Amino acid sequence: MQNKVTIKDIAKALGVSISTVSRALKDHPDISESTKTLIKNFAQEINYRPNVLALSLRQQKSHTIGLIIPEIVHHFFSSVISGMEDLSYREGYNIIICQSCCQQLRPSVSDRPSVSDVPPTKWVSERVLKCLNNSISSFYKK
Repeated sequence: MQNKVTIKDIAKALGVSISTVSRALKDHPDISESTKTLIKNFAQEINYRPNVLALSLRQQKSHTIGLIIPEIVHHFFSSVISGMEDLSYREGYNIIICQSCCQQLRPSVSDRPSVSDVPPTKWVSERVLKCLNNSISSFYKK
């Protein structure tokens, strides 16, 4: 297995600081166009890919939404998953899907749950919640 290239490797190879490489890759205005071009071309040449996990830790944001559903085979839930994936992808989020597989967690028709009744750890775009609430409401109206 080949070691992944880091911004430290790029900095060392080009004789610049790690922060210069980081800023150049993010198009920071304090870095000259010639330096940005040099760093970006070299990064592309050596197939540099940012470490998404490290970036998430640094920014303290995972851009991930966890979705727990009772059963994937049900048409309603597969439709919700499809809609959420489309919307979350456009907003820069990933989805992790998990089945609860527990009868007690499956909602009965009389319960009419609302997505906003279950507070997420970090609030997601208002559009996602609105989309889910509308989907749930239309499902129970059938």
